[in-house]
Amino acid sequence: MSGTATNAIRRKLVIIGDGACGKTSLLSVFTLGYFPTRYIPTVFENYVTDCRVNGKSVQLALWDTAGQEDYERLRPLAYAKAHVILVGFAVDTPDSLDNVKHKVRNPINPPPDSSAGPSLSPISVSVTVSVTRSTKAQWVEEATRLCPGVPIILVGLKKDLREDPVAIEEQRKKSLLFVTSNDGESVAKDIGARRYLECSSLTGEGVDDVFEAATRAALLTFEKGEGGNCCVVL
Repeated sequence: MSGTATNAIRRKLVIIGDGACGKTSLLSVFTLGYFPTRYIPTVFENYVTDCRVNGKSVQLALWDTAGQEDYERLRPLAYAKAHVILVGFAVDTPDSLDNVKHKVRNPINPPPDSSAGPSLSPISVSVTVSVTRSTKAQWVEEATRLCPGVPIILVGLKKDLREDPVAIEEQRKKSLLFVTSNDGESVAKDIGARRYLECSSLTGEGVDDVFEAATRAALLTFEKGEGGNCCVVL
């Protein structure tokens, strides 16, 4: 083992956020140098990379996580001993930013059962039944509950899509607006994030800045004795 590896400070980064928001592509571009061309949902994926910040050699372990609801019971395992958390969202998917700070419930109001035939009662009673099918993760609540005191960096992913003609047309068809930088900054302030950054894994713009900021945050919190406080209770 080299002296550099022996003397390296070890830190752990966990990235969370909605499924398909671009988390895995970000880690792949930073650690492996290529952009994935196919989307395959992640369960757990780990990477290790060497960074250098302020003359310090840092061995950064990167933990990718699943954003899908099916993995809500498994995902907390990834938080153990984390020093910094990236919360990602896609700029072309406003819901993915909403889910950073709000629990989104999907109410279901079932239609009337027409097969039952006409009602025999002369009294008509209207009742609205709301059934909760699922609850999407509120990412900041999950992170702060499992990792109190660990710094959070909010990251807007896929920023290149704001200038992509095809993506612009898709947003128009769906009557959706892109998340703006101001939107991201506002949410970052609301949740107490250490930083707000944007990047494009496709073009590489801003990718290094994200991980430099994350590494600096991990080092600073450790020096203050705040890092690695994650507690996982299943």
